[in-house]
Amino acid sequence: MAVHKSMYFITLITILSLNCNTMKNIQKPQKNLVLLRNNNIELGVSLALGGNVMILKLHNHNSIIKSDTITVPVTLSNDPLENAKLDFIEYNGQTVWIGPQSEWWTQQDLHKERKDSKAVWPPDPYIMYGKYKIISQTDTSLIIEGPVSPISGLQMTKEITLIGNKVRFKIVAQNKSNRNVSWDLWFNMRLNGMARAYIPVNKESITSIKPRIDKTSDSVDYKITDDLFTYIPTKPVSVESRNSKAFIYPLESTIYAFDESQALVIRFERHPKESIHPDQALVEIFNHINKNSNADLLELEHHAPYLQLAPQQKMEAWEEWELFEYSGVNNTEAHTAFIKNVILK
Repeated sequence: MAVHKSMYFITLITILSLNCNTMKNIQKPQKNLVLLRNNNIELGVSLALGGNVMILKLHNHNSIIKSDTITVPVTLSNDPLENAKLDFIEYNGQTVWIGPQSEWWTQQDLHKERKDSKAVWPPDPYIMYGKYKIISQTDTSLIIEGPVSPISGLQMTKEITLIGNKVRFKIVAQNKSNRNVSWDLWFNMRLNGMARAYIPVNKESITSIKPRIDKTSDSVDYKITDDLFTYIPTKPVSVESRNSKAFIYPLESTIYAFDESQALVIRFERHPKESIHPDQALVEIFNHINKNSNADLLELEHHAPYLQLAPQQKMEAWEEWELFEYSGVNNTEAHTAFIKNVILK
């Protein structure tokens, strides 16, 4: 019996060791996040960083969203003049900016230099770093409200609901200033730069592709396969990085994306092309690949209509996110087959 007990003990240790090895690469939920869970997915929101979604994943997977949940969040002061001087800190996550980018600093009087130069960077710090408060919360839903921005004039409310393997994300923006303002809502989901995205297109769908080519940067290759546009990320060799942004009015209001173990589908309303600000596009995909892999980034963006809001007037937009397990090969052929045979089946 002693031999049998020893064998049982060794077997048990082996099983526990295998389980530990299987789980050791799964990132643990970070502190200071509001976590929503159901039987399929987990989502984490940072109240301290603009109500951004910092975690989105199936159970027993890493987050498909690229985010920094370690660095201590910036805290806005009580002085709007000081806040207007803040620069950009790259926490990533899923956020909602406002567009167009060309007008980010033109509808405010706190930072004269940025207004006069029509600065296109950084974004509104109240959107990036504003502290949100919880309006209501359950295990699978959350409504949060942000601060009023003296730069954009807007106050944002975010509503998040988990249903099965899907997330329903809605944002409402209200003009809290005493003047008319004109903005759109600009959804931005950040993934690792080596992840892959696919957008349904035809020849007329692609408005423009803008690579950055200079002494430090080269373009990112792309191709269209089975009516799906995709970037082909590869590491730079003779330059520091590769950069490109695609402006697309897709055949369908859908973005497909893949990391090493999950597939993500982003759905939204297919707004009329003429309702989108001419500087922007319904869908924008930005890919940055760096020699330093920690800097790699893929941004999956969509714009809602550009609207003028009178004081107290509201606008809203939504996205739906759906997650699938993916165990296939990391290439275009396998991804497009999965889209056709699993997601669209």
